[in-house]
Amino acid sequence: MKNEKNTRVVGNPVFDKAVNDFTNMIIEAHLMGKRLDVGKVCKATGMGAEEAERILHMFEDTPGISFFDSLLEKGRSGKISFGDKPTECTFEIADIDKPYQLSGWPLPAQYDRAVLDLDLIDSDLFECNESEEVEKLFSQVAHKAFVRDVHEFGVLDCIAELFVPTFGRHFTLPLMNTFFWILYYKGGQWTSVRSYAIEVAKWIPSSIIPHYLTQDAYIQKFSTFVKKVLCNRAICTIQTRPTPDEVRLGLYRIKATEAFYAMLKPAEIYLF
Repeated sequence: MKNEKNTRVVGNPVFDKAVNDFTNMIIEAHLMGKRLDVGKVCKATGMGAEEAERILHMFEDTPGISFFDSLLEKGRSGKISFGDKPTECTFEIADIDKPYQLSGWPLPAQYDRAVLDLDLIDSDLFECNESEEVEKLFSQVAHKAFVRDVHEFGVLDCIAELFVPTFGRHFTLPLMNTFFWILYYKGGQWTSVRSYAIEVAKWIPSSIIPHYLTQDAYIQKFSTFVKKVLCNRAICTIQTRPTPDEVRLGLYRIKATEAFYAMLKPAEIYLF
């Protein structure tokens, strides 16, 4: 009889990782509208067939009703919905998106919300650097037209302008600042763009939610922008070339670049 790699043992980190990976694959398959090949997933994670079936049964609900659809309905029925126009709101994350939340990054200590509305040149949130060394790092990997702009106008001026055509001036700066803050802490490891989009929406919901009819519309816009703009301007890099569905759903993974880390770091006054 063939031995299975990851048998169920409470507290076994190998088994726990296999369960987590398997669950994420189930969720991604649903989000992308694809059938899950359980055999291939078991092979990829080392999960045994019995455990795989047990986990799959957890994702079943009453006959004829999609477990995922019920989660999405429950998760999106919070205090405020995309498309509403409140003065203050809270982003209610769907249960299906909870595995994409990020941990291990702090909010700025005792910060004023107004600092999110400052550009990088006037930033209190970051200590910024646009030295010749930084320009050189961008020049080595960024899009040629962007490199010309950097030489003419400077890195910091050019970065904020990248966001404006996609998001408009009404919330470019808070979106840029929150994304860059999180990217600074999480950009050292491959992380899904969907995770960044969710964390930004959790941080500044009143700047995001009123401008999109659905969460999916916001994530698609954010994800497309990161791939087409920021990844071509040396802010971040893509792990593997994504499919159109992965871009639409933000399921491809990125890291921050050396140029990004050379350009800025959190200001000491906002560190714990």
